[in-house]
Amino acid sequence: MKMRRVGVWLSTAVLLFSLVGASGLAQKKGQFPKPEELRQTNICIEMQGIMFTSGMTANAKGEPDGNGLGTQQVGWNASGFIVASDGTLLTNAHVARRALFGNAVFADGSKFEISQIKAWDPAEDIAVLKIKAQKTFPYVKLGNSDKVEIMDPVLAVGNTFGEGMQVTDGMINQVLMDDNNVRYQFKHSANTAPGNSGGAIYRGSEVIAIHFAGTSQYSIHYAVPINLAKPLIASPNPWLQLSAVFSPQAIADKLEQYYTKTGVATAATKDNPGGDAFSLQVPNGEDFLIQVQAEKGRHLAAIVANNSGLLGFGNSQPGEQELLLFSAENMNAIAVGVLNGDTKPCNYAITVYRIKW
Repeated sequence: MKMRRVGVWLSTAVLLFSLVGASGLAQKKGQFPKPEELRQTNICIEMQGIMFTSGMTANAKGEPDGNGLGTQQVGWNASGFIVASDGTLLTNAHVARRALFGNAVFADGSKFEISQIKAWDPAEDIAVLKIKAQKTFPYVKLGNSDKVEIMDPVLAVGNTFGEGMQVTDGMINQVLMDDNNVRYQFKHSANTAPGNSGGAIYRGSEVIAIHFAGTSQYSIHYAVPINLAKPLIASPNPWLQLSAVFSPQAIADKLEQYYTKTGVATAATKDNPGGDAFSLQVPNGEDFLIQVQAEKGRHLAAIVANNSGLLGFGNSQPGEQELLLFSAENMNAIAVGVLNGDTKPCNYAITVYRIKW
């Protein structure tokens, strides 16, 4: 009798435990938005823009053509999410950088033009864009990223490989802070891939971060805390219109002087073209224009390189000036050089401009 009673107690305890466990799992699962809400507030981004060919396009001889202002129109896929009923959305700065025009595509197939940009922060990789539409949109709830802790469960939503909205789950692995104890990055374990850039990271029903990068080799994924984006959303900056028309001359109005230097390009010899070179620290994820001005009646070529090799070559402008566009992608240091090719030394002035898109 006693053994039977113990057995009943054990059975009852197992049943209660399973009910509590099931309830806890259901509650945990229910914390995240429902699929329909995710479909209505998260978007796939189709962007068209320019890339710099920077004089590296092969000519008829298979050599770099030297057109330092060379550009090419390309397309890319990314992710974003709606943060206001007027179609204001968040994504990464690297998604919007050099964009000419784009589309926001919802899971139901509806497509809207992305026509404006309000603000972006290349250092934090955040951009605020706007959909062009005469309607109101459902939008996400923004959480407080200062409350996020390691091991918090998260959901990543994004346009993985440009194949449409996909959802993965994981947890916060690490919270990174700067010297002022400001949170500037989260590491998380929700699997992501190219196309997830700019996608939402949910903790419960709220977005607490913007995904921006991942390393599939080590299953490490990175996100920007949402609190860093909130001032940009509320920024008083006027909306700028994206334009499908681009020319190198259009860059002239967007230049901000970053670095200047004068020097002497040494004379060429039989075994050496002559010139001068120096290293320069540049902020990652930004675009630059290099201007080389030779003394009157002379001409110098311009080159830029990093540890991986040659990034750009400019040797096509007539006269004393040479121009070269380049992007600081995944790097912080570059080498800039001028090539002489003449048996006489040549004085030069070089200016590096940051392009303020």
